[in-house]
Amino acid sequence: MEDRIARFATIWGRAIFPVTATSLTRTEFERHLVPLTRTLTEALHARPFDAAVAQRVGAELVAVHCTDPEALAGTLGVVESYLVLYCGPEGPEGCGVEGTEEYRSRCARLQHGIAAGYARALRERTLREQEAIARSALTARTDAQQALHASEERFRAVFEGAAVGIGIADLDGNVLEVNDTLLQMFGGLEGHVRSRNVSEWGHPDDTPHVWRMYGELVRG
Repeated sequence: MEDRIARFATIWGRAIFPVTATSLTRTEFERHLVPLTRTLTEALHARPFDAAVAQRVGAELVAVHCTDPEALAGTLGVVESYLVLYCGPEGPEGCGVEGTEEYRSRCARLQHGIAAGYARALRERTLREQEAIARSALTARTDAQQALHASEERFRAVFEGAAVGIGIADLDGNVLEVNDTLLQMFGGLEGHVRSRNVSEWGHPDDTPHVWRMYGELVRG
């Protein structure tokens, strides 16, 4: 029987390996299918019969990244065509007339079990991945907000405590905010400073050059 199980696993592996996303080699993948084939074989012969056992086989396919729909279709096709032939009561030489219909019926129910287990495992995997993506997105957003807050705090500390005058202007050069040092340079007249344009803070001969450099700064 072990010989027949190994042969079935080889047929199964060749049928679905091309559509899997597993990191295993084909030989390793076929070896991985041997215990799954043994599970199906034991379920096929078990008394009482329990098709639910096959759900573990379907779930295991998802666990080894056989998540392409063709992998499930290929698996069901191989089970339908070869499970009773190779792993039935008389092996590949034929099951005989007696009991054939019962084993075929069992085989069909095992296929249903595989499909059910596969669908459930794939759904659970998808939900886990969605949850992981959502957690990662939330973490990234939180980290970005914390980094932004820390950056703003650092800038504010430098801005307010600097020994040099610092002003913040809009893209047109209109001064929006100044630190205390710059304000003292203008005699403490905050309203007067805020109403100025940066182009006014240079010698008339330097204004065109300064404004050109400011334009380059704005453009990045």
